[in-house]
Amino acid sequence: MDSLNQMERLLEEIAENVDGDVDLYMIGGGAMMYLGGKLQTKDLDLVVRSADEYSRAFGALIRMGFESTRLGAGYDKMNLSGILEDGTGRRIDLFNDRVCRKLRLSEGMASRSVVRCVRGGITLRTVAPEDILIFKSITERPGDREDCMRSWRRCRILTGTPSSPK
Repeated sequence: MDSLNQMERLLEEIAENVDGDVDLYMIGGGAMMYLGGKLQTKDLDLVVRSADEYSRAFGALIRMGFESTRLGAGYDKMNLSGILEDGTGRRIDLFNDRVCRKLRLSEGMASRSVVRCVRGGITLRTVAPEDILIFKSITERPGDREDCMRSWRRCRILTGTPSSPK
């Protein structure tokens, strides 16, 4: 994804194809784009908090032409509920509650998240910079260490002023 407009167009497509309401929590490079910490991302990392929401989001993506795939090194330990790609190069890593078999989207993380876009039954939220740092630090994907440093600088942990909840 090269722009926030592309992400929001994708969200509109999901909203047109979803049956019911789904809260999507963006935890990776897409969230960093909203925060100004990245210009593009190769995929969108999304977390839902229930099996029902997962089923609705997954179904919408399949109806949009996405297909479930498996990726290689660095992704095998991530406990992805679904890696979905379409024929245009868009990819979504969809997690059902737990990321990398280690970390859940906690109530605190959810309360610190910021609503970025609402379309139909879809609400897109980004987690706080400090939470992006936590999620990125538990993966083994190429580029995540650099993203950790960007997130670290963004939330100003070095100066002792983390982002405030909204």
